[in-house]
Amino acid sequence: MQNEDAKKIKKKTKNKFKAAVEIGEENSPEPALAANDHDDKPKAKKRKTENGQPKEAQPGPSENLQAGSGAWKVIPDGIRVINYTLSPKFRAARQLFLKQVPREDNAVVVANVSPLVSLEILTSIVAHLAGAQPAQAHFQRSTALDGDLEQGQRTAKIIFESAALVQALLQRTISCGTLCAADFGELETKAVYAELCDEYRKQFTPTAEMQDSINAYVQDYDARVALEKRLAKKGRTEPDDEGWVTVTAATKKKAKAVKLRTGENTIMGSLKNKDKKKQPSLPFYTFQMKEGKMKKMEELRAKYEEDKQRIAQSKAARTFKPL
Repeated sequence: MQNEDAKKIKKKTKNKFKAAVEIGEENSPEPALAANDHDDKPKAKKRKTENGQPKEAQPGPSENLQAGSGAWKVIPDGIRVINYTLSPKFRAARQLFLKQVPREDNAVVVANVSPLVSLEILTSIVAHLAGAQPAQAHFQRSTALDGDLEQGQRTAKIIFESAALVQALLQRTISCGTLCAADFGELETKAVYAELCDEYRKQFTPTAEMQDSINAYVQDYDARVALEKRLAKKGRTEPDDEGWVTVTAATKKKAKAVKLRTGENTIMGSLKNKDKKKQPSLPFYTFQMKEGKMKKMEELRAKYEEDKQRIAQSKAARTFKPL
């Protein structure tokens, strides 16, 4: 019960405080300002002119206001910005920073040039704003690690025929708005897959160049061989400075021709027949082995008898001659 009474008293006190605040706001001499009406930003200082009229403070010598993407940006003095997009498809906001060369009144430096924007497109944009074609234009450096002027953000130097064209160019950058680079030339856009394919193909020598190098090497080799043969022939026939003649043996071995008689088998067939003739016929059965042994014994006996008769005939034919 005590808790409920405390809550009721607290609620009544809060309602009375709100009512008092509302009555005080109605009776106040000045209307209350809304939260959105308060401005925390410092107001620009006012300066008095010669006539005594107040004048708002202008940007200092080190600052310049430039509109871009719906808001005002502060950029260093002497630098102008050209806002542009690549194409209607690629509408991301990009900037080109221009500054006049201090010691060359007719030259301007353009920084932050995208690798997708070629030198022709850049010169066309500058010529469109200046109203005349530049005399010279070239890339000076790049943010690429290897210094390749085709990669990274580049810096270009553009030279005009007169300093008036440079001033006109810098003045037109304030009111030129956002330009489209595709309106001034073809962008150097390439898909990642196509770029990787080109890099892979560049690693190999084209077929035409390889064929030309092969033909040149073969011609050089033939010329060197012909020269060596000519010098060798000259050395065999003509004496050198000391009167010696070099003798070399230049013979070529020729394979022997194989002649076949009529009615003969082929070479492989004749070799097979010779091998068959050399192989003896081995007995297969037992009686064949016995017959073979018997024939061999008879041959030995016949040979023994023939040798015996030859010895007897040689003894009978021998004549005794003591003197």
